Amino acid sequence: MKSASSKQAIVKYIVMGLAVILQTLLVFYLQHRFAFLLEDMDYMVNLKTGKELTGIGDIIAGIPSVLGGKGGSVLSISLLQIILLLGENFADVLNTAVLMIISLLVAVQVRAGKRDLVFFALPFFMLISLNSDWQYSYMWQFGIVNFVYPAIPFLIFLIMVSKELNRGKNALPKWMHIVGCLTAFLAGWANASYGLVEICMSVTALLIITKLMRRRYPMWLAVSTGCSAIGTILYLAASGNFREGSIVNGIFISFSIFPGVVLALLLLAIILRSGGFLKVEQMLMIVALGFSVIMRFVIGWIPGIAENGIQICCLILSIVLFCSLLSTLKREYPKHKFWVNLMAACAFLYALLNMLETFGGVS
Repeated sequence: MKSASSKQAIVKYIVMGLAVILQTLLVFYLQHRFAFLLEDMDYMVNLKTGKELTGIGDIIAGIPSVLGGKGGSVLSISLLQIILLLGENFADVLNTAVLMIISLLVAVQVRAGKRDLVFFALPFFMLISLNSDWQYSYMWQFGIVNFVYPAIPFLIFLIMVSKELNRGKNALPKWMHIVGCLTAFLAGWANASYGLVEICMSVTALLIITKLMRRRYPMWLAVSTGCSAIGTILYLAASGNFREGSIVNGIFISFSIFPGVVLALLLLAIILRSGGFLKVEQMLMIVALGFSVIMRFVIGWIPGIAENGIQICCLILSIVLFCSLLSTLKREYPKHKFWVNLMAACAFLYALLNMLETFGGVS
């Protein structure tokens, strides 16, 4: 016979699973309803000739036009054109998968257990409930490719750095070093805002390791700083960045970062007030989030530069920090797990109502 607590846990797992399935279906349906539009149409042509996009050759031929015309990332624009070439149905599936992969990476970063579904579900719900501009962040192909896709290599890099901080005397396998450097480069090349935050993270991690832990600095982490810098320079060096109407100076993503940041800082204050201790990777995330918030304001004050990428980066970091702190709270104070589940339920209901509003009839 199963105990009452065991049955209760199974019920919670089933309910949370159904909530994730429901939101996934709604996200996919909205992706299907949200056709290619706006800038998507501008990139459905060979950027050199202006003729209809027919294959990879057209995308390669248009690379000089990307660098000298609208600027931004050759990596992101090439990927955008490939997706546009493959069609809306492919884009619908891929975009839904990307949001789920981001949620899974957050769960990995906060070290959620295999059966701890709440820490996969919560970031998935929060991605919409904390973003008032979610349609043009996740449903618009130009927006999601340029500003959300880079979160995947960014989060993988964060996971690699966290593993380095927690490795103790056991050296990380070489493949992790390679993955860390590669994702550092790709995130910076895909969007310079992510690259700058990565540089902050790797430098902070090096200081923690050498000054606080008194360990020899890991060479791969130093190399990854250079990889982030190279990717960021590749993004910023495009001459098209300095033209009117470029990707860099166009305002595409606009929502307030305050709800996510305040939520994370509020939980941080609660844990510290309760006598809890921060993990070393949480210290890293706090520094990275603080740096990204400062960047958000600095970029906002610079004429000709918009804060699109850093908006999403701030959101992602606030969700990661919040979920990490919530995981700590659940582990150290098991009696408070009710509040963890309640938070997930509130985030789901808010996200659900936001999506239903798009259908019409709900406000």
